[in-house]
Amino acid sequence: IGYVDTRMTLSLPAGLSTQAVTLAPGVWLSGTVTDSLTGGPVAAALVQLKQAGLLKASVYSTSTGAYTLTTSLPPGTYDLVVSKLGYVTQTIPAVPLQPGPNTRDIRL
Repeated sequence: IGYVDTRMTLSLPAGLSTQAVTLAPGVWLSGTVTDSLTGGPVAAALVQLKQAGLLKASVYSTSTGAYTLTTSLPPGTYDLVVSKLGYVTQTIPAVPLQPGPNTRDIRL
């Protein structure tokens, strides 16, 4: 978890028993979902990462409003969509995600 998933087949020359492999770090996003009126945590909010309208990763916030999306997605720009019944859905377009940890708190 936390690295870009790249699969490949290696053919090693005769007599060679090892091959160096470089892991490219993926992105992960964490934060807290809170109520914009009370400031309290919003449990079970659906947090989604989308790119070009396609769902790439999703998770629900915990009872404390915390969420962590650990993905094998490459760094890039994603739309962050957070929703829960009874709240107005928040869409944050073009969120740049760098390799490794990223933080974004959301108020619904």
